[in-house]
Amino acid sequence: MKSFGEKLPNTHYFHRIGSYAVIIENERIAVIKSPRLNAYFLIGGGLDEGESEQAGLEREASEEIGYQIKVQHKIGIATEYFYAEIDEKYFAKECHFYRCELLEKVNDSAERELVWLSAENIKDLYHECHQWIIRQELNIK
Repeated sequence: MKSFGEKLPNTHYFHRIGSYAVIIENERIAVIKSPRLNAYFLIGGGLDEGESEQAGLEREASEEIGYQIKVQHKIGIATEYFYAEIDEKYFAKECHFYRCELLEKVNDSAERELVWLSAENIKDLYHECHQWIIRQELNIK
């Protein structure tokens, strides 16, 4: 499994498992923007207890952007170690990445707006592991 960030010794990390959608159309990546962090993220997030990776990803897409997605296949797994200032906690975020297809709008009260990020702006993704999976899928070094 690919690893990002620095795992500090003698530090407790909260382990969080999540699923993330990699939706690419015309060299653009479907993302959301967090207003509180002023940063971009792949669509997805943490799984609820007992929830499968695919079910969690479908739920997150509906909640975050109001769209139904088609989960196609898993393309990667990575862990990222980081400190979340907002939560005042260290996290070991285990990310499962899936290629997905954007289908129809199903929820008009979505939490975030769908944004299309150009391939040149991959560095604007907040998490290194999100940048890594997009570079891998677009064959960018």
